[in-house]
Amino acid sequence: MTEQPVFSLRHGGLLLLVFGLLLFVLPVPGTIALRHSLLAVLLLVLALRYRDQWPVAARSASAPLLALGALSAWLLIQAFFISPETAWAWREMKSQWWPAILAFVGGIVLACTVRSASKLVAFSVLALLAQTIFALLACFPDFLAQGQFPQAATRWTAGKLEISYANNLLLAFLAVELVFLALYRRAVSHLPLWLLLSGVALVIVSNLAFGARNGIIGSVLMLVSLSLVVFWRERRCLCSRRVTAGILICVALVGVIGWISYRSDMRWQKLAETAAVGWDIDGSKAWLDRTKHEYPVLQNGEPIDPSAYVRIAWMHAGLRLAMENPLGVGYGRNAFGHALRQHAETPLGHAHSGIVDLTIAAGIPGLILWLAFIGICLRTGWRRYRDQRDPRGLILFFVTAGFLGRMLLDSINRDHMLVMFFLLLGTLLPVLSDNDPKGKVNE
Repeated sequence: MTEQPVFSLRHGGLLLLVFGLLLFVLPVPGTIALRHSLLAVLLLVLALRYRDQWPVAARSASAPLLALGALSAWLLIQAFFISPETAWAWREMKSQWWPAILAFVGGIVLACTVRSASKLVAFSVLALLAQTIFALLACFPDFLAQGQFPQAATRWTAGKLEISYANNLLLAFLAVELVFLALYRRAVSHLPLWLLLSGVALVIVSNLAFGARNGIIGSVLMLVSLSLVVFWRERRCLCSRRVTAGILICVALVGVIGWISYRSDMRWQKLAETAAVGWDIDGSKAWLDRTKHEYPVLQNGEPIDPSAYVRIAWMHAGLRLAMENPLGVGYGRNAFGHALRQHAETPLGHAHSGIVDLTIAAGIPGLILWLAFIGICLRTGWRRYRDQRDPRGLILFFVTAGFLGRMLLDSINRDHMLVMFFLLLGTLLPVLSDNDPKGKVNE
């Protein structure tokens, strides 16, 4: 039999290449036109060349599509009939929500079109790993000159939030594959072992180097959760030595990450007391406008941790605003600032908590619909892992859970991060759908 070329349009090679390039450039500043062009090319090729796959895609991910459709319908109703700023809400939907929805649909159809799920995972890993490497290389001259990596901007991305989110996405793929290789001798992406191990090391180094505290929290929680989920699922199948060894390795890795982070980032030592000060939003107004109000100090006279102070204060203020506007103020990245300016002058935009931002923007109904969508994705991934021991189910579970967990700490449900999440989610859902009763994945 004649061997077919890897990158042929017939076998999805071009689609995989466009997908990988899109995923790679998403976090790079100044590439909006390129992102939209790559997404348009992906959708156009899928629409023109693979029209027969669209009904398959709709059936394979019907439940999450329906949930997302209901949320989109609510956002439209809210924008035109409830929001006090209809024009602003509609602009935000056009620039933020619809591109993410298109990426989600494109990912679903792509997964139904490309007949090798392992190649989709491999391209996802390689694109995310390239981001991690380029971010470190771009800032390496700063490290040589100053002795540390920049703690605000990474040159390759807009900031440490963006690269740490991509890092944790990558960690979900890598950690699950390494667990399956160790326990079942089963590969997911079929990438070399040295590359997978190097990727984990680079993710940890990157999060620590850029001082991405929330990224470190996400990494630790994911590793702990992964070890607990896997060893609970396999507690009757695996020998006690392997279970014990696996738990000890995860605990040791988490301990090393936590110890290095605590020793290298002095902000941890002020966190508890700063949190108490930040929660008192009536006693201090520095969280409203740092140029007009002085930061409070700790009881011992030392300065607070500014980042923790404003985040906790914004979260408290956001909860108040959500209760005042139960139907939301309209979809938008900066709904927090728009709602807050009804009470006080402030230059603030988002609340640095995606859950708070979404609740203020979409209201309680929107939050419920969003959690329903997330719950469907979590359930789909968990059931496939539980019933079929499919590693892609576990990847889907932790990609989804990681996004939801990170939303508590950061405003990641916006811009390219939302597009990236929906794109990857779309590629994982079809091959994991409950509509596939046998749980088979084409390789």
